[in-house]
Amino acid sequence: MSHAIAQKQFGLLSFRIAGLKAAAQRLFARQVRRQGPPDRASEAEDLRRYAQDFLGSDPRFAAELFAAADRHERLS
Repeated sequence: MSHAIAQKQFGLLSFRIAGLKAAAQRLFARQVRRQGPPDRASEAEDLRRYAQDFLGSDPRFAAELFAAADRHERLS
């Protein structure tokens, strides 16, 4: 693997990690405001909104997030 490809992949991974961290922080802040047990439907909806951000730049990752939201919602 060339150095340029490795750098690009690392950059994409860093971008995803930063995005997941931001989503977790938003979810945590929302749960604190709600002051109750988390609702699977609202958590799934939060994840779907986050997935929308990736439709243009990384549609495969967005599809994985949408699928994860569906699975999470079905667990309830």
